[in-house]
Amino acid sequence: MATVTASVVGTGDSLETFRQQFNNLRTDVSGLSFSSTLVFEGSVADDFETTLSITNPTADRTITFPDKSDTLALLGDLGEAVLLNGTDSSGTDAGDNLVLDGPAVDVGDQILFEDATGDHLENPAVRNEVDVLLETSTFAKKDFLLDERDSDRIEFESATQDPLIGGLFVPPAGGGPQFTMPTSDGVENQILGTDGNGNLSFINQSSGLSLNNDGNNRVITATGANSGNGEANLLFDGSTLTVTGNITVPDDGDIGSVSATNAIQISSGGIVTFVDDIKIKDGGTIGVASAADAMTISSAGIVTFKDDILIKDGGTIGSASDADAISISSGGVVAISATTANTDASDGALTVAGGASVAADFTVGDDFRLLSDSAVLSLGADSEITLTHDADVGVALNSGSTIYRTGAGQYDAAFAVREATQSDAHFEWGHSNTSGYGCTIGATNGGGTPFIGFFNGPGTNSNTFRTFGIRGNGFYAASGQLIIYDISTATGDNQSVTNRVTFDTTNGNISTSGTVTAAAGSTLLIKNSSGSTVKTVKGIS
Repeated sequence: MATVTASVVGTGDSLETFRQQFNNLRTDVSGLSFSSTLVFEGSVADDFETTLSITNPTADRTITFPDKSDTLALLGDLGEAVLLNGTDSSGTDAGDNLVLDGPAVDVGDQILFEDATGDHLENPAVRNEVDVLLETSTFAKKDFLLDERDSDRIEFESATQDPLIGGLFVPPAGGGPQFTMPTSDGVENQILGTDGNGNLSFINQSSGLSLNNDGNNRVITATGANSGNGEANLLFDGSTLTVTGNITVPDDGDIGSVSATNAIQISSGGIVTFVDDIKIKDGGTIGVASAADAMTISSAGIVTFKDDILIKDGGTIGSASDADAISISSGGVVAISATTANTDASDGALTVAGGASVAADFTVGDDFRLLSDSAVLSLGADSEITLTHDADVGVALNSGSTIYRTGAGQYDAAFAVREATQSDAHFEWGHSNTSGYGCTIGATNGGGTPFIGFFNGPGTNSNTFRTFGIRGNGFYAASGQLIIYDISTATGDNQSVTNRVTFDTTNGNISTSGTVTAAAGSTLLIKNSSGSTVKTVKGIS
C-alpha cells in the first residue's frame, strides 16, 4: 500500500483547507497510515484529548471491529465486571453469551469472575447451545470467578455426566440439586452437611448420626445404618486402650507384639502358653478371684504361697538341669533322683538345716552316722532308753537299761562282739572310774584265749593282760582246762598271769598252786568218780 503523508490540519483551519489537504491523497487509497499516535479532540475544544497509541509493530497487524453497535470496553474494564445483559426480556440473563472463538482450542484462555460472594453452579434443565471451555496447559491453579448477580449460573451439559477436569463434583446425568453454601466458615474439624433442601452448613462430624451413651474417650460401635453406641467399658485416650469386660480371641489364637505376634497363645480349652518369660512387679501377687494374693513374689525372687501346693499324680519338681529332681506319686510317695554321696552334715542328695521327723519306719541303705560329740540315740515312745556317745570312750547305755535278745536260738548269742583283732573283741563293764574298776569279757590279743577278767583286760602283746589300778584276777579257758589266774601288778600293760587253780575238764582233777583249806566248822569231802567219799577233812575251829 502506498504511503501518503498529509499536512497537519489545525483546529483554526477552515474546511477548505482540510479539503485541499485531503485531495493531495491518492483517490484510490484503501487505508490510512498514521504515525505512532492518533489524537482526538472531544466535543469541547479544551486541553484534554484522547490519544490512540500504537505499539511499534514487528509484523503486519489487523484489528477488526465487529458489525455491531455497542460500547467498546477497554482492558482496564475487565478488572471490575463484565455485565451480560440478555435480550430475551426474561430477566434471567439467559440469552447472554461470552464466546471465546478461535481456529483451535486456545490453551490457557481464562474467564475471571468476582469471588466475593458465594455464587453457585447450576445444572440447567435444558442444554444451552453455548459452551464455555476452560483449558490450561499446566496443573497450576486457575480461577473462575462470577460477579455477584441474582440467579447467575454456569450451565453444564445435562445429557451426560461431563465433569470438570480436576473438579470435586460431578453432575448427575439427569441433572441435580442446587446447593447453597454457608455464609460463614465453621470451626476446626467440622464438615459440610445438607438440610435436605440444598442448604449447606458446617456441622460436627457426628451430626446426623444417632449416637447413644456418648462419653469422653469411649469407643463407638455401630448398632445400625445411622446409629452408634459409646461403649462405657471400652475407652481409648489416644495412647491407652482400657477394656473393662472380656477380651476374646479365636481358638488357638495369639496375642503379641510387633516383634512377637504369638507371645501369648490360648488354646480352645483355655490353656495359655507363653513363648517367653513372665514378669510381675516386685512384691506382686498372682491369684484367683477368691484369693488374689495366692502367690507373692518378692523383689529378691522369693515365692510365698498362701495355701497348699498341688501337682499332678506322678508330677515332678526340678531345676533347669534336673527337671525331675523330686517326683510325687499318686500315693504321695516323694522320690529324690539325686545320688550325691554324704560325707558330713552339709552334703548329700537331701540336706535339712534344721531337725527332721519321720512318723513311721526309717530305713538307711548304707551308713548311719551321728556326727556330733555326745550324740544321743533315743529309743521308745518317751525316749526312756538312750545310747549316748562318750567322746573317744564309747557309748553309754542309760542307767537301769539292759541289752538282750528275744527268741534266741541254741547257739545264738544275745549280744555278740566279733573283731578281726582279738584285743578289740571284748566287752568291758564296770564303774565309770577307769582306775581299777574295769572288768572284761573277751579274748587275749594274738592267741585269742577267751577270758573273764576282773580289774583287767587284754594286753597289747599276744597272750598278755593289762591291769587298771587294782591287782587283777579272773579265769580263762585253755584246751580241756579252766584256769583261775592272778595278776600281782596293780597297773601295767603286757603282763603275765599266775595260774592259781586249774580245773581239768577232761578228768575232773583240780590242781592249785596253794593249799585247799576247809573253813572252820565245815567239812571238805573228797569223792571218787563213783561218788563215794574217800576222804573227809573237817575244818578246825
